[in-house]
Amino acid sequence: MPDTQDTTSGTATPWEFGGVLPNLGLPSSPPPGDPRHWPQGITFPQAWVAIARESDPRVIALRNRSSATAQILSSFTSVYGKPIECSLLIWRADAPARWRRDLRPLIAFRNGVAIATVLHGRAASVNGYSGGSPNFSDVFDLHPATIGGMGHMVLQSPAYLDVTGPTQQRILTPSPYVSRHTSPFWYDHYLFDAIGTVWRRRFGQAPRHARYADRLFRSLEVAYQACGVSARNEASLTDYGTQIALWVSAIEILAWPAQKHASRESVLKMLADPALGPKATRRRFRVALKGKKKTEWRLVSGLQRACLAMYAARNDFLHGNPVGPSTLALKRGGVSAPLPRIAELVYRAALVAYLDSIYAKQWTTLADFDTRFLETLQDESYDKALDEVFGVAP
Repeated sequence: MPDTQDTTSGTATPWEFGGVLPNLGLPSSPPPGDPRHWPQGITFPQAWVAIARESDPRVIALRNRSSATAQILSSFTSVYGKPIECSLLIWRADAPARWRRDLRPLIAFRNGVAIATVLHGRAASVNGYSGGSPNFSDVFDLHPATIGGMGHMVLQSPAYLDVTGPTQQRILTPSPYVSRHTSPFWYDHYLFDAIGTVWRRRFGQAPRHARYADRLFRSLEVAYQACGVSARNEASLTDYGTQIALWVSAIEILAWPAQKHASRESVLKMLADPALGPKATRRRFRVALKGKKKTEWRLVSGLQRACLAMYAARNDFLHGNPVGPSTLALKRGGVSAPLPRIAELVYRAALVAYLDSIYAKQWTTLADFDTRFLETLQDESYDKALDEVFGVAP
């Protein structure tokens, strides 16, 4: 399906309201060297869903014909009462019939974009620079303001429902847990393209690889929760411990198909996939693995050792064992690496191993060089981040 724009001057296909992302203000220009998705917004090639700015012609046309959309967008203000420009999740009116008004494709798209962005941002942070990318998935949260079946503005969440009349005034605000992101940002090019490939095959006109795709998007849902702000208990130890448990769950969902069950061994095998490259899979740590009958000494990679530490922390937090700050740290000599900073590196590796069968990670032809060169640079960033948390000179 072509990815055309709807404009106020008139085109064939209008776009519909999917949701508002008040904490994400898309810039008017792309980051240097990455012109692929602005000013068209963020979308996968040949997709029927996108994240667009309010000033996008498709959004302007939608606002002109939908009073509820205009009412929602005009209600958002900063804490000082100044109107703010939000981003919108929109979808084409000619989307495949089976997916119209189905939230699954929209949420899968949102999660894929968020994870590809946040994982890249966190690796950059470990390396000592922000990279301009959001570090928390909350930036991509959808506001409960939406449009009901009767065409009215509705504020709806699992704990709240309120229908707003067309003349009623509301004051809506972004999430208080993260600042609004309005600057250009980078994302993980491999994850963005690979997840986009799976999304198109699953939610296009002729769905393919349904089980494979559904497992991927289920994992991304869990990861989206794991990389949110730890604010449910004001960033308590348990908040971070719960997030580690979610990261382990997201990885196990990806590892499940190998042996029709998820286990520590299946996860370790996934993290040794050749698609991750020789640096990420190089075995340089000797660890003791406790089995049912005996303890086995084994050489493992940094990714595998980090994952084993995540398993140990997950078990302590979820099984009621005594916990403390040291439970969330991986120690090696005089270096203490916090597990919350390692988890996203391990999960990214698991994603690469899972996605490689659909979108090959390694490329060998010069034809791919121009389009996939940035992937190599970003891989170096993840490898360097892993070395950083282990205190190993890259």
